[in-house]
Amino acid sequence: MPTSPRILVVDDNRDASDSLAELLMFKGFDTHVAYGGAQALNFAARHHPDIIFLDINMPEVDGYLVAGALRELLASSAYIVALTAYNDAETLARVKTSGFDEHIAKPAPFASILRVIAEHNPRQRS
Repeated sequence: MPTSPRILVVDDNRDASDSLAELLMFKGFDTHVAYGGAQALNFAARHHPDIIFLDINMPEVDGYLVAGALRELLASSAYIVALTAYNDAETLARVKTSGFDEHIAKPAPFASILRVIAEHNPRQRS
């Protein structure tokens, strides 16, 4: 069984999502990108990611709705992180009730991303 988690980065900002994905791939992680909610749900239904870094402010469908749909689709199998520039009290409260497991504010230190992966990798060998 592979030890690298399957990671999905979801952000309509292609530069942001591609940059994070490239850094994670450089570190050896099995990383994929979706540029919106529909792509994220499509990928998740087929590939069941272990960890999802999901932006909130996206056109068409916001991250709150996507997180809820992902939670229904994947049950509790994925660890979903709100990776967003929003860091106010209202956002933090909505994150808690929308299906996210954690909130990280942008610009996120890469160490915070790596911590999430280290702590929530279901594929690590014990």
